[in-house]
This record gives sequence, structure tokens and C-alpha cells, in this order.
Amino acid sequence: VMVAANHFVIREVDLDDADRFLGSPHMHRVALQHGLWDGRGKLDFTAAFSLGEYGNKYYSGRRMWDGFRRFAPSVALPPAYNSTDPWSGLKESRPYPFSVPPDAPLALTDLLAAHRSHYEGTSFDMTRGVAAGPFGSPDRYAVPGTPGDTKRGAWERSVAIYRAAFAWIAQAGGSADRGRKQDSAVVDRDSAAASGAVALQKLLPDPPPEETGALRRGDRGDGCGCRSKIWFGPADPATTVFVPLSVCAGPPPEQYTRGGPGKVDRESAYWAHRYTQNLAQVRYSAMIVDIRAHSLEWEEQGAALALQIGALQCGGGAPGQGQAASPPPDALQRLRGDSAPSLRRQIERHAAAVLASTWALTDDLVGKYADGGEAAPRAGLERRQAVAVSNLGYSSE
Repeated sequence: VMVAANHFVIREVDLDDADRFLGSPHMHRVALQHGLWDGRGKLDFTAAFSLGEYGNKYYSGRRMWDGFRRFAPSVALPPAYNSTDPWSGLKESRPYPFSVPPDAPLALTDLLAAHRSHYEGTSFDMTRGVAAGPFGSPDRYAVPGTPGDTKRGAWERSVAIYRAAFAWIAQAGGSADRGRKQDSAVVDRDSAAASGAVALQKLLPDPPPEETGALRRGDRGDGCGCRSKIWFGPADPATTVFVPLSVCAGPPPEQYTRGGPGKVDRESAYWAHRYTQNLAQVRYSAMIVDIRAHSLEWEEQGAALALQIGALQCGGGAPGQGQAASPPPDALQRLRGDSAPSLRRQIERHAAAVLASTWALTDDLVGKYADGGEAAPRAGLERRQAVAVSNLGYSSE
């Protein structure tokens, strides 16, 4: 796994090694001309061309450490690194390798948890401490102090962040050998407040034996792309629902193509999840339990849908070759046809159900946690009748 978090990670460059490096033949000359490299030894790409961590020390490094400690805990990389400059250090001290092999093949749940991290359970847990407030919110809205003041300090930069526009996990289909480890990477970037990940092939249960046998015989072109998926989650990864999308189904559902930051849109998945994230600030420690349960329920249904996406027959290479190929001319037409159930219709139904359920969740959260309490309907009574309310008060911490 490789973790990139608003910071370069490539170190020594050897352009003579064409199997591992692809770069401009002018790279070394440019570095020398601008005093970014002394010409001795191999060029350290990050040391030469990176401006260092954005904002403050640990802005990138903490997230890199978090990814490595999740996927390869046996490596035991340090969470801190030395530097004479309190606002930098990652590119100079080189505390982390470019990549490490994971301790075990990764599952979809591993990548979902990585995207949702606020360092829970570590000494950097952002749901703890005075800054988290009385209800354990991990969100930090502004850097304390006055801009330009070098003594102003900084918050931790979590992986999941309230200002995210979306997150995604790309599952690259291709090989029928589901037991084989494949390259993976977790990427967290903030240029568009987005984050993404490329996962291992083995995210979902193995296909039925008869399907696996057919694929290994090359009876179907597994390289057509219909087995590849994007697990897409609008807004903050911590409170979103990731849904599977496929290029073979055509454009994404409308719910995932609309919505901007300036106005609430009830038909927008982005706004449904952004609304949920903002509502959670009322009592985060309690509400996040319900929000995570909601996400898990729909992501499990999404996994079932993803299996159907993976079972799509799209044809391809000649028998026995197992080569990548383009979909046959009628592949996408079959998806859009009137024969039920089409993949596109299933994805659209799932998207609509997630949207409706998420808006319903926000109403349930307000009803359950209004006025500092926790309400629960009494057994045997109608919805509009009396409810039992317990006063949650404040945490003893």
C-alpha cells in the first residue's frame, strides 16, 4: 500500500529503470539549475520538488502514519518525526517508506474504515479532549489564533473531514484469480476536498464456481470494465453512504450529479449526507452510532448489488486468451433495454432508496435527540403517542 496525503511520496528517482520510473528527461537538469539538488547521488524527487507539508507539521504525515498503521501494523512506523522547523519535517526527515506490503489482503471494510478515520482509539483521537466539546465531535472548523502568527498552533488534520466534497474507492476488476494479491493504494487529497482509494481485487465474496471456471477458460472477456466499480460517497466520508457505480450502466444516477454548497437540495445525495454531518454536531457521540448503523445497512445492500454488477456478462477476448477487450456492441444496449432487471435500473433504484433513507434518518435523529435527551417509542404505542425520554446531559469527561 502507498499513502499520499497532500504530499509527494516518490523519493530516489532512477530514470534508467524504465520498469519502475517514467519521468521527464529534463528532471535532473531542472533540479540542478534551480538549486533543488546538488547533483550527488540519486535525485530525491520529494526533497527537490515538494514544498513540504501544507499548513503545518503533521498535516500530511499523520494521515500517512494512520494508513500504514492500519494496513501494515507489523511495520510499526513512528507517528512523530524530528525537524528543526516546527511547521515542517516530513520531506526532510523521511519517516515513512514509499509503500509497504499489507499484513493481509484488504477488504472493502478496511478501506471504508480508513476513509472515516479521525484517529479513533489512538493518542491522537479527535473525538476526545476539550477541543471535541461536550459531545465528542472530531471536526475542527478553524485554526486557532490570528493568521500569520507563527505561535497560533494547529489542529490535527483528520482523514475524514467535514469539508470533503466526496470520497471514492475504485475496485479494479480483471483477474479471475481472487486469491492473488494485487497492488493497492490509499490516496487522500484536498485539492477539491476529495479523497480516493484503489483497492485490492478481493473486496467481495468470490464468484460462484461455475462463473470462476468460465472466466479462467477465457469464455468471457473480463477486461471489459463491467467488473470494475466505483464505491462513491458524497460529502464527509464519516457520515456518508458509499454506493457502487459502474461505467457499464451509463451516467451515474441523477442524485449523484446535482447539488452545490450554497443551497440545500432535497434531490441531491451530496446534500443529504452533508445535512447529516452538520446535524451530527448537535450530539455527535450519540448520533454517530445511528449514522454508522445506517451506513452499514446500505453498504451491505450495496455489496449485494456489486455482486450483480460483477456477474454482468460482457464478452471479450478469444477463448483461452483471457485478454482485455472492449464490450461487444450490444453490451450497453442490453443494460438499457426493457428486459428486467437492467443493471442501470438496479443502480438507480438503490441510489433513490439511499437518498430517501438518509433524509428520513435526519428526521429520526432530530426526533430521537431533541432537547438534550434521547427519546424511544414505548412498546405497543402508536408513533404519535407518548415516548420515553432519558436526559443524556453531559459526559463525565
